[in-house]
Amino acid sequence: MALYSDHLKGVVTGVLSEKRNQSYLKIGLAGILAIAALFVGAFLEQQALPPADMLIRLEQKFAGRDLTPQKQYLNKVKVWQEMPIQSTVMLGDSLTEYVDWESMLGRTGISNRGIARDTTEGVLKRLDVSSPVNGTVFLMIGTNDLSAGMPIEQVSQRFGQILDGLSNRGDRVYAQSVIYTGYAKLNPKITTFNQTIEKLCASHPACTYIDVNKTISPAGVLPKDVRIDNVHLNSRGYQLWAEALKGRG
Repeated sequence: MALYSDHLKGVVTGVLSEKRNQSYLKIGLAGILAIAALFVGAFLEQQALPPADMLIRLEQKFAGRDLTPQKQYLNKVKVWQEMPIQSTVMLGDSLTEYVDWESMLGRTGISNRGIARDTTEGVLKRLDVSSPVNGTVFLMIGTNDLSAGMPIEQVSQRFGQILDGLSNRGDRVYAQSVIYTGYAKLNPKITTFNQTIEKLCASHPACTYIDVNKTISPAGVLPKDVRIDNVHLNSRGYQLWAEALKGRG
């Protein structure tokens, strides 16, 4: 009987101890969450970003975070193979991907075919699922090529091949200048590449060159008040971009 009583006391003691541990754990987690909330609040206050800009930054941070660039690319292409495409397409990399173009341009019938970290090579390979037939394409691509140190001649050749492919599909193309960045060493390359884009576009009857830098970054460098980092735009930057495209397409 004494043995049974001792055993029962042990069980009760164990249960009470476990409950105390759970309570301590809950208190500890609550404390951690409270501290985290303070840090997040301080971060948001420090950044002083409008809600739209914060959403853009979070999208960039978490989009495809569990995927390699190649897997993310392949997943998007696979999805687009099974989706209808609108008559107007925004084609490019993350700068194109991270915004709702129908809202920005104030009209419907636009497909966003931007893929973060994409290059001229990537766009060239996916033209069949990223461009309409006899439609309109707003093209901006080349930032990632140039930032990776690829020769301008090679990037230009691929860009020309993209224009050829779109022309063969009967598309009206608006070739946009690559937007300047916050990197002083990269911007001269962008200037040279944009000059090439303008020339390539002039050799295609159905292509119109749009220098969006006149609106977004007229001084040859991406201003701090239109960006959230050295490459990507904030809401003001996208508004300026949209203004540069009004009346087109």
